Formats: sequence, structure tokens, C-alpha cells
Amino acid sequence: MSIQELYEDNINEYLDVVGTDIAEDMSRMYFRGIACHDDLDDTLKAALIWELKSVEKPEDTESEIVCVFQEDSEGLIAALEEYSKRIGDDKVARSFFELSDIDETREIVFADSGFDMSTAESREIKIPLGKLRTLSMLKDKVPKYIKSLSEIDNDQFNQGMIRIMFNKNVGALDDMCYLSKEWYDQETSSCVITDGKVNGFFLVHRYPSGILVPVLLYAAGPYSKYDLLYMMRHSINSALAAYPDDTMVSIRRRNDKVRALATKLFPDEKGSTVISGQRIE
Repeated sequence: MSIQELYEDNINEYLDVVGTDIAEDMSRMYFRGIACHDDLDDTLKAALIWELKSVEKPEDTESEIVCVFQEDSEGLIAALEEYSKRIGDDKVARSFFELSDIDETREIVFADSGFDMSTAESREIKIPLGKLRTLSMLKDKVPKYIKSLSEIDNDQFNQGMIRIMFNKNVGALDDMCYLSKEWYDQETSSCVITDGKVNGFFLVHRYPSGILVPVLLYAAGPYSKYDLLYMMRHSINSALAAYPDDTMVSIRRRNDKVRALATKLFPDEKGSTVISGQRIE
């Protein structure tokens, strides 16, 4: 079995396996991937893609496996063996995943590789954009100091991000400090501008599939509680004006604060049933 490292320059060769959204993520700082090919005919036997998390804290570094493909169990076993070597080099303390497309063969291989497996509700909930039209919070006006991301320049954006990083608010993404202004959807992302400076962001990324993913909601200052609401109102109304109602919005409930907000806004929405696995390295 031969191992091929996956990265930005060759990931398009594997689009049928990984999909366009994960392929785009391979250009980011902490995404890693490998593919296992048969030595005789070079057919693809397995592939794994993962994201390193909490890299700035070596003792807490984790790896989330975000994509799994296997042609057979032999290929997946080889991929997991190579994966273990590579995360060892990165000093990963824990591996985990949350996947909906794990069949019995994959589940057995992961369990035999030391993963504790369970069925769980996904951290992610997906909501059609049109359903947001019913939110009562959208009815009131938005102050003029709430702007779309397209209305600020790169210097303002970078200064705002520096301020956020200094306050340890990194949002949902460990590599947020490496992402440019252009990575975010320019019209549905919004910000707070006071005295020419950015004092808050509601940042949304639009993936190639069209799905919208909020990744940061943060505001500073004495009126931050209101500014958070204003930015959400501005961004949701902008999205409703720009995209079809069947556009999906993915909310990743990464902590108790996000989970509480999601429950307040969408009390009837639940995550799909997934297979969850974790392993202490």
C-alpha cells in the first residue's frame, strides 16, 4: 500500500471522495490528509482528512477526523496506521470524529484501532435559510454603524481581528488569524464600526456547496449585548435577500454558549444521529 499526502495542490484529484467543501478546507493551516493506493494498480483504497485543534496549547492538541473513505477494510487499516504516525509527530493528545456515513466495516476498524464508539446527536444543526424569516428579532431596524464586511477595507478588518485575538476570542476556527477578509462572505458577514474602528464581527463563510456557516460572533464595549443582536439581524436579512430560501445554514454548537443561543433561536431543531468516536493518544 502506497501513501499519498493530500494537500491543496492535489486535492482536486480526490473530489469524488472528499467533496468540494472539504477540498476547499485543505488550503487552510491545520487541515491534513492522506490517501492509500494499491501498489499494483494504483486504485484508491482509503483516504482520511483531519483538522488539528488547539495547536497553540501542545498539551491539549486534538485531531478531528472530518472525512473517511475506504474501498475495503485493509485500506482503512493502513490509513489509520499512517494517521497514527502523523499525529504522533504533531503531539496530538486526543483524536475524535463525528460522522454520519460510517458503515459496519468502518465501525469495526475504528474500534479495533482503539476508538471508543457511541451513537450521539451531532453538534451541528442544519436549517433552511427560509426558516429564519420567522424570527421576531428581524423586524426592527439596524443602526447605521453596523456594516457589511464589504464596506470595510483590509486594514480595518486586520485591526479588528488583532483586537479579537488579543482578547482570546478565536471563534469556531483555530486558524482564524490566518484567514483573509475575502474568505468570509462579504454581504452576509457584518461588523460594528465605532470611531472608524472595528469593535465586533459576525463572520460567515459560504462554502462551494452554498452552505452558510457562521464562525464568529463577538462584540466589545458597553453596548456589546445590543451590537451582537444588531449584527445578527443585519446578517440574516442580508442572507435572505441574497440567497434562495433552500440555502442551508450550518450551526456548529461547539460550546455551551453557542448551544444555548441555538436552542433559544431554534428550540425544535435537533442534530442528526451520528457515530461518535474518540481515542486518547
